[in-house]
Amino acid sequence: MICYFSATGNSKRVAERIAEALGEDAVSIEALDPAKVSGAKLSLVSPVYFWTMPVIVKEFLEKVDPKELGFLIITYGSTTGHFKHDAEAILKSEFQSSYEIRMPDTWTPEYDVSDQSSIKDQVVASEKSIDDLIASIKKGEKGNFITKTKSSLTRALSDKAFHLARATKNFHLADGCTGCGLCADRCPDKAIEIRDGKPEWVKDRCEICFRCLHHCPEFAIQYGNGKTEKHGQYTNPYTKI
Repeated sequence: MICYFSATGNSKRVAERIAEALGEDAVSIEALDPAKVSGAKLSLVSPVYFWTMPVIVKEFLEKVDPKELGFLIITYGSTTGHFKHDAEAILKSEFQSSYEIRMPDTWTPEYDVSDQSSIKDQVVASEKSIDDLIASIKKGEKGNFITKTKSSLTRALSDKAFHLARATKNFHLADGCTGCGLCADRCPDKAIEIRDGKPEWVKDRCEICFRCLHHCPEFAIQYGNGKTEKHGQYTNPYTKI
């Protein structure tokens, strides 16, 4: 079983392509009972958030009891951080093989995804990386093939930044919201509700996966100090969330 979490489609695309190549199933952890992983082989595909795993992935791993670990694939924009270390610490075991795939970075308070030509080049390059990864898995290659890391000693700094960034008060609405409800329907944390025809964040913190921001038809959901509005929206062109 290939489990994944994906907000904008990058990790889902990787999981689906590998599952197809291996004749396995790719299953979103949002729709998966952790009990179904207990006693089974677990492979995982996930993005990295603030140098570690998304909270939803952490909570999932804390609930599963797999028979063995297969591969770990981390999709990243600049670094995989200490994701691998953190995941294996929770599972108390090592993945048979660990990989990284660079994808367009969707953390748009910092990274710009508005240049469609550049994004297309990055996506094309990532598809080639997936080809190489599939070949490695089929050969049965084992080991740690991750190179873009950060020491776990940076945890205090990154964890504090992650905690502050997850505050939903950082989100705001720009002009154009139609109250369609797509953001509320797709939020993995159920942190958004439509009230009086507009989205309202009803939890103090969320995944900050930006699924709401990147999927908003009117690009009306923004975050922080205005950079997200300039930096555009992104979803992987080869799959849908």
